[in-house]
Amino acid sequence: MILPMVWMAFSSQRFTVIYAFTGVCAVFLVPFGLGASVADLPAELGRSFFAAVTFGLAAAVISDLARLSRRHIEELRARERSTMAELERASEVQRALLPETRAQASCFEFAGVCLPASTIGGDFYDWYSAESGTGFTLGDVMGKGVGAGIIAATLRAVVRSTRNEADIAVALTRASEMFDRDLASTGAFATVFHARLDESTGIVRYVDAGHGLTLHVRGDGSWRRLASSDLPVGVSATESWTTQQLLLEPGDTLISCSDGILDLYDGTIESLRHIAYIVSVSSGAANVVTRVGALIDDAHLRDDDITILVLRRHQHALPLP
Repeated sequence: MILPMVWMAFSSQRFTVIYAFTGVCAVFLVPFGLGASVADLPAELGRSFFAAVTFGLAAAVISDLARLSRRHIEELRARERSTMAELERASEVQRALLPETRAQASCFEFAGVCLPASTIGGDFYDWYSAESGTGFTLGDVMGKGVGAGIIAATLRAVVRSTRNEADIAVALTRASEMFDRDLASTGAFATVFHARLDESTGIVRYVDAGHGLTLHVRGDGSWRRLASSDLPVGVSATESWTTQQLLLEPGDTLISCSDGILDLYDGTIESLRHIAYIVSVSSGAANVVTRVGALIDDAHLRDDDITILVLRRHQHALPLP
């Protein structure tokens, strides 16, 4: 008896509590339709009336609670839609800050991709014209989501502001100052690979701030990891970074990845050999990105952002796009 009333109160048209009230009255009057004693009629009617009023009030309360719950759910859904729209807009802005997916200069080709695990990520890649060549950077901020995305955008801006500095390590020094001055309370830090290419010689000068996921793959397929003992940016305000260099010969490729790429394999540093193989069988930087992108698509669910930045030196100057 009670369950039908609750069901009616939670159905559409909840405000028509009279249906529940009428149903209760009908239920209590059923015995008289089946031949109950007339002598018991006054007492039974009194009990029926009391029960009907009691359950009718219960139905009214349930109806009101259902209405309030429905309104609250609708408000939560509207708030969720608004939040998702804001996050999508922030994601669009973050994507707009990335350079074009492919660029070329003479015989050098750049390509990259950044795929956040959620709407907004803490990875970024960048390349731009600098005072003495082309600067390029890959950064991986600790964490994911909006907070990491804001820090990544700030870090990118700080690094770009040093494009005319002769010493590329200045970029990380200024970034470290920013972390120490403005973000010390957050405990945030970032691994960064920052470099500058001299197109006239093929020499790449670079600094590695705790990243360690950059490979130099030669034209013959051999490769080495550009290891470094320097700390990530934001770990120590007094840290300094060592500038190193390498020569990118025709056919060579430089590829830097965020640590999310390791999860496509066994999650260890040994997974980099698979990336080196992909580079060795690819026709160019854009082709490397395409092949890695196919692996990411096959992985479906990802727990971490994945970003790669590729620089290929071709044997001959590339045709204009």
